[in-house]
Amino acid sequence: MARYVERNALRAKLVDRAEDGPWSSLWRRVPGDPRLTGFLSEWPVERPRHWGARGTHPEMASELEALRTCVQRGRPFGSEPWVVRMAKRLGLEPTLRARGRPKGS
Repeated sequence: MARYVERNALRAKLVDRAEDGPWSSLWRRVPGDPRLTGFLSEWPVERPRHWGARGTHPEMASELEALRTCVQRGRPFGSEPWVVRMAKRLGLEPTLRARGRPKGS
């Protein structure tokens, strides 16, 4: 999800590289300068090692589709077992089912 957000300017063709957008948190994280990153919020989980390099790698089409589906449906995003567990915990099971009425058997 963070990679998707930090690559928005690149996908919109506003910059040539994801880390070039000065309004992006990736632009602030990549140099590792505490003066630039000092006001950014901590992530709720540990950021992967070498995030700057990983954050600039493009998403696969399947990742983008899955993420956009989760955003549209209000569904948790992650591995299938985690998504199912979180959907149950948060009462979001309907977001896991296909939209519309079930087809007749």
